[in-house]
Amino acid sequence: MNIRASRAEKAKRVIGLGVLCLGLVLFCPQAFAKILTVDGGSPKAADAADNAKYTPNLGFTQHAVSIPSPKFVTVNLWMTLWKNPSPDKEIAALEVRTTKEGIPGLITVSRGLKKKSKGPGAVRSMLCHNIKGETIVRKRILGRTGLEVSELSMGGLFVASFAADYETAAAAVHRALELGVNYIDTAPTYANSEEVLGKALKGVKTPYYISSKLGGRPQPFNPKDKDCLRRSVEESLRLLDRDSLDILMIHEPDRKDNYDWWDDWQTFHGPVREFLEELKAEKIIRFTGLGGTTAYDLAHIIDTGYYDVVLTAFNYNLLWQEAVWEIFPAAKKHNTGIIIGSPLHQGALAKRFDEEIKTWKCGVSLPRRKQMQELYRLLDETGMPLPELALRFVISNKEISTVLMGARSPKEVEQNAHAVEKGPLPDTIMKRLRQIAAMAPFRPYGEGMGLPLR
Repeated sequence: MNIRASRAEKAKRVIGLGVLCLGLVLFCPQAFAKILTVDGGSPKAADAADNAKYTPNLGFTQHAVSIPSPKFVTVNLWMTLWKNPSPDKEIAALEVRTTKEGIPGLITVSRGLKKKSKGPGAVRSMLCHNIKGETIVRKRILGRTGLEVSELSMGGLFVASFAADYETAAAAVHRALELGVNYIDTAPTYANSEEVLGKALKGVKTPYYISSKLGGRPQPFNPKDKDCLRRSVEESLRLLDRDSLDILMIHEPDRKDNYDWWDDWQTFHGPVREFLEELKAEKIIRFTGLGGTTAYDLAHIIDTGYYDVVLTAFNYNLLWQEAVWEIFPAAKKHNTGIIIGSPLHQGALAKRFDEEIKTWKCGVSLPRRKQMQELYRLLDETGMPLPELALRFVISNKEISTVLMGARSPKEVEQNAHAVEKGPLPDTIMKRLRQIAAMAPFRPYGEGMGLPLR
């Protein structure tokens, strides 16, 4: 490995100062256990014109540092590594994460424009690597929670036993964490997802956030019985092998036929809301959320302002975009973190169905079939795989904090992470996608949440 001595020495001095600060903060000043410095090249700007503005000052370096500490900590040290005449300075962030045993966790240097932007999807960094030198997933702020979550996150449904064997599912979870994914979502109704995750995450040192939901357990389930709700949470904690949850959501709060959560469906007040506040006071959960699938009713519950995050599924992807009408504006109004579920519409956008959509016999309406044909033409023009286009479309929206992937193997995790690594789509492609979405802006009559295509 070639190391430029001058850059390495400068970098070590900066890191040394940062570690001293870390030690003082922790009341545990310790020496470096390990320092690895790798030359990372010159600054990267959005385009050649911007790139010409930058004058290298120190150069970009990566550092992997292991520091013993009394507990798991995260420390962000911001350092100006490039001179930039613009108001926003090009910066690099050293993020040191260690464990009590002194084992390196996710330790990165990120570079990018330091933004003052706030809100659900504020982007913190532009480029990150793990200690193996692999590019890892960027982070965004999850609304008013303040949590820095990876743009790409792990949906827990397809790690359940009905979708993957345990060894493959566990390997997928571990690979996701290794590539910087730090948010995992699950639910009692996702088969044995909580149990699989609890087992797979046991002993994991890499930091992560996890959310689960209320709904569907125990049976018979009574959404207005606080004792029933508490037993559900206790079972989630037992299966996940945790004492607390980062986020607890109400599952399907917008579908009365599924769960009759509310005493008043105009104000959306009911025992569940009081119960969530009790859990917060008991420090069993940190934040509350909503996990729904309607395009409009869910927005009214967000607009109460009581919930920290919203997971909306089936309503924001390449072809279905009704969330933009009411869900996103309501979330933005209350700084509610936005999580996107089903970016591949549970298979409809995972692969092409050129032959199937040539006839009505596939069960898809004519407007939707014409729309899909136009989408496939765009794929032919760009040469981009459909899953990549779908994921990059979602992260192109800065209001979104993270998108859930339904990966069930390490290979699928890597494919999704590689797609997201390429960043938001160019404006020209986004313009085409808006035109394609406008061909069927609302669900044709009789169309359900999904399509009969697999």
